[in-house]
Amino acid sequence: MKTIRSTLIATLAIGLLAGSTLGVTAQDEVAAPVEFTARWAWGSPIRGEASETAPGVVQHRGGAWRPGVLAAASDPRWQGTLSIANNENDYSASGGPLVGVHAFRVENADGAWQQMPTIALIIPGVDDLVNTGFFVGEGGYEGLIAVVDIATDRAAGTWDLHGYIIDGELPPDPEPVISE
Repeated sequence: MKTIRSTLIATLAIGLLAGSTLGVTAQDEVAAPVEFTARWAWGSPIRGEASETAPGVVQHRGGAWRPGVLAAASDPRWQGTLSIANNENDYSASGGPLVGVHAFRVENADGAWQQMPTIALIIPGVDDLVNTGFFVGEGGYEGLIAVVDIATDRAAGTWDLHGYIIDGELPPDPEPVISE
């Protein structure tokens, strides 16, 4: 009887251990990121902007536009109604850059993607700009993020997007290095 009970306990312990190991493995599995591309064109205004001139800078605030689609997104979750909101400080009259803060939004029947504000530095005489945007999924896309390189061709008035939809989150912010 003692041998049967010891064998039963050992079997149950191994079963529980194996089950918990399988559970951890299943929880640790992460879906592979999904790559996508799209091409958008600058579009018509949907909200006017206010401009104010101060010495050396023209400030543009509150503008929003509806970009056009030149090449539909390769992932249907990125197809829908587009908008971009933008604020800028333009130092170009004094030979300086244009510093803009913008955020795209993509909405469709299943959810939305909202870009966290992204800073763009536009240097006089340079028409190409690439920045990386971070988008948070909403509605049916909640729990997903997208990290997207957005290549701007100012002369052509286009944005080329190349990104990944990720089921997860960004890595945490690094601890700064403080010199002693």
